[in-house]
Amino acid sequence: SHYTLIIDALGIVIALLIFKKVRHFLKMSFSWKPLKKAKTYLYLFIAFVFTYISQFLILHVFKWEEGGSQIDTFGLEGMSDHWFNVLLCYLAFTLLTPIKEEIMFRGLVHKFLNEKYSFWIGLIVSAVIFGALHPGHFISATIMGMIFVGLYRLTKSLVVPIMLHILWNIYAVTGMLALLDII
Repeated sequence: SHYTLIIDALGIVIALLIFKKVRHFLKMSFSWKPLKKAKTYLYLFIAFVFTYISQFLILHVFKWEEGGSQIDTFGLEGMSDHWFNVLLCYLAFTLLTPIKEEIMFRGLVHKFLNEKYSFWIGLIVSAVIFGALHPGHFISATIMGMIFVGLYRLTKSLVVPIMLHILWNIYAVTGMLALLDII
């Protein structure tokens, strides 16, 4: 499955190269200025803690979703523990996928709906689509989608939610691979 994610990311890059209007629409969303402000790191910390608490409640307290289910969803059960395969898995899940998903869901869906209708419509629709595309984790992914939109709104940059998404996926993928005794 991580090979599919790499091909999927290449498809997004090609689409962005082809569609100039989409590139222009996204251009102003990639500011590095928020990274120069201390409050950005406070936002990241609070967002990570909130994400962790919500995931803990959903997975372990209320048991609305199952944490290990993504191993089956992504077909990781029989994954080779060869270092190159593990590296590609990390690359796909912890770098390419967060960048691709933040561009698609926050940079395109949320931003378009926010500008065309309202912030709340953009928040709800982009978060629900994000949740729906994470089988077995609809509730937790929807909440995460809302958190990512909040970071995007607070910082006016996709760079910050991309950073949180990368950090969270590193945490999650490491946990999944540990469950499989791969790392």
